[in-house]
Parts: sequence; C-alpha cells; structure tokens
Amino acid sequence: MLLLQLINFKISIQFRNQLYLFPMNKRTLVNSKRNQEIEKGYLAIKFNTHKKSNTLKMESFENVSWSQLKYLKVSLNSVTEIKQVDISVLQMVISKSTSIKTLKIKWNSTIDLKPECVALLFNSLIKCKNLKRLVLNFNFSRLQLSIYQLLPQFLVKLQDLEDLSLHFNSCNVNSDECQQISTAISQCSKLKTLELNLNFNKICNLSLSLLIQFFRSLRHFKFLNLILTKNQISDSGIAYLFQQLKDVKNLKRLFLKLNGNDITNNCAQVISKGLNGCKHLQQFSMNLQCTNFCLKGLRELSDNLNSGLNINFLKIVLDYQEKPKNFQNDLMKKLFNLVKLDIDI
Repeated sequence: MLLLQLINFKISIQFRNQLYLFPMNKRTLVNSKRNQEIEKGYLAIKFNTHKKSNTLKMESFENVSWSQLKYLKVSLNSVTEIKQVDISVLQMVISKSTSIKTLKIKWNSTIDLKPECVALLFNSLIKCKNLKRLVLNFNFSRLQLSIYQLLPQFLVKLQDLEDLSLHFNSCNVNSDECQQISTAISQCSKLKTLELNLNFNKICNLSLSLLIQFFRSLRHFKFLNLILTKNQISDSGIAYLFQQLKDVKNLKRLFLKLNGNDITNNCAQVISKGLNGCKHLQQFSMNLQCTNFCLKGLRELSDNLNSGLNINFLKIVLDYQEKPKNFQNDLMKKLFNLVKLDIDI
C-alpha cells in the first residue's frame, strides 16, 4: 500500500501513464515565489493525451492526509478534450480535500478548446469551497466566446476568493470577451488582488472601457496588476482607465504594463489626475516602452502630481533617452512619502 505524506512530497499524477513522486523539501515549499502561502501539501495533476492509457487506481490515495492538502495544480497543456472518465480522479481529490486554498489551472493549447470540456472542468472545480487563490492560465489557446461566458457562472460559486490571476495572452481577446471577463471578475465580491494578463490581443479603447467595469463592484480591492502589452489602446483609452480609478476606493498597489500601445504625451495630465484621486495608493508602476510617451510627458505628469500623495514606491519605464539632471531629486522632494523611485529610461 502506497503511503503518501503530502507534507514532504510534491505529487505529480500523469493521466494515461503512471504515478510519479518527486521529493520536495519543506524549505522549497515555504519559499516558493508564487506559492508563499503553502505550508503543508502540494498536489499536481497532469493530463496527457500522447501516451497509452493505463488505469490509475484510486486505492493509491487511501492513506493520503487530505486535510493537509493546501495547493492543487491541474495541467492540461496540449489537451483538447477531456471526458468524465478522465476527470474522475480530479473529482475524487477535490471531494476529499476540504482545505485547498490555492488552485492553479494551466490549459495552454494552440487548438480550439471545446466549451463542453471546459464546462466539465469548471463544474468539478466549484466544489473547492474554501478557495482563497485561483490562477487560470489559457495563454495561446483558441477560445470560443461561449467559454468566456462560462467564467461568471464559475467564479460566482467561489464565494471566498480573495486572489485571482487570469491569463489570456495571445487569445484574440476583443470587446465581447472583455465584457465577459469583467462580468466574471465582478462576481468575486471579496476580491483583494487581481492579476490580469491580456498581452498580444485586440483590445481597443472600447474593449478596455468594457473590461474595467468591474472597478465599480469590488469594495475590498487593493492590488491590480494589469498587463496589456501590444494591444490597440490609445490616449483616450488611458484617459478612461485613470478616470475610473476613482471607483476603486481602497487601491494600494497599481501595476500597469502598457508598452507597445499607441500612447502619447497627451495623456500625461489625466494620468496624474487619476493618481491624485487614489488617496490610499502606496505603490505605482507603469511600463510605457515602445510608445510615443517620452520625457516631456513624464515631466508634465510629475509636475501635476499632488505633493500629499501616499505613494512610497514609484516606477516608470520609458524607451531610452538622456536622463535629465536633478529630475529624480526634484520628484523625491515633492513626494514626501516616497521611499523608492525608479525612473528607467
């Protein structure tokens, strides 16, 4: 009989193949960059459709200390279709593990994913009742609109969710998908932290305005990491983004990656005005590389910032230019609470 002590092992289950055990010491678990909250158990389940099927007996799990399982990772890369029989072990794991706090789903595929398969997965995962952190990674996948429409129905069931990370990098996301993503995020009433990766899509100003509608509904929201590299956003979209920040009352950290968009110096004043309205903001980072926003815009932005802001960390990244003398010192003197300033140009 196989005795698995989750506190000392990372367990990887590869469907249609065999069971593997990889030693993982406690120090690695505690110090892991993205999984600092893990204290005891880590379980990774991997679907693989490229090898001959073997039955994974559930008796293998008889002596697992399910109460110790805190982190569950499910990987379906290159998988295009799953069935009820394939997902039975995952359903068993979730039914027995009532203490899962972190769930990570990775389903990167360059082939169309079937909505009924995604629905089957989501219906299994909503039984993680005590979930605090969720990562959904669909990078490079070809997703139908109906899959995005499943997101609100899925997230509304996770009532205690506080930390959400959504990755739709290179998924041809446009206005309709942005509307569904925003609706889904709005269902997470206790959300405090959001990472939203939408690099290399078709997000225009209209799409952005639909996307950030969730600002109005999240009362506990404190940290936003919005990654929008290489989309179709211009000054008017940036203006709308910073105007709507007033709806995020308790925002403390705001990280924006806007590089590769059609942004110019003309949006400098609206950025500073938006930051002035964020009374609780402590950390702000913005990447504007590969745009037409240059040192002139940065000067205008800094000139219009209120000296009473609570910002203690400020980072702005621009394309290479000759750094102005005394510029950073002047900005440090203006923002009394500023501890770290990084103007990377």
